Amino acid sequence: MQISANNISIEVEVSGPENGPVILLTRGLGTQMTEWAESFYNQLECDGYRVVRYDNRGSGLSEKMGPCETDNILPEPDYTIYDMAADSIGVLDALKIERAHLLGISMGGMISQVIAAHYPERVISLISVMSSAGEADPTENGSAKATDGLTAAWPPASDREEIIAKGIDDCYLYGSRTHRPS
Repeated sequence: MQISANNISIEVEVSGPENGPVILLTRGLGTQMTEWAESFYNQLECDGYRVVRYDNRGSGLSEKMGPCETDNILPEPDYTIYDMAADSIGVLDALKIERAHLLGISMGGMISQVIAAHYPERVISLISVMSSAGEADPTENGSAKATDGLTAAWPPASDREEIIAKGIDDCYLYGSRTHRPS
């Protein structure tokens, strides 16, 4: 469903028991909420959680914007991680949710950390996965090849095989060295 949050349109899905503790799932750069494994959020629902998933601004079915600070396309970004954290709070506000557990992956972990730092009264707990505390230069610890893989354009949506191949190639660039994708 589309909701208005922080003056933009955000695509959100809510599932699980209405009276359960809320867990807000936030994805990373260039990914959509559809990339959360259905078995994962179904298990959270079975454990009694109300699961809130959403597409960050500029991704999926949420409102498209100019480049964000992690895109490294323009010297002055149109929005920042702080704006994206405010979007997340706007999602909670629109759904009338006071507090939530936060689980963010990659850039979603950075967004969740900003929420915890700037809106601590809204946070029950925080899990930040495959993320960073936000170095001055987020590419400082990564290889140029991995950075290029993260920022490269994806193949057209109609080319399923090419999209799968790029996703697997990217996992080899910045994923685990011991647990390879299958």
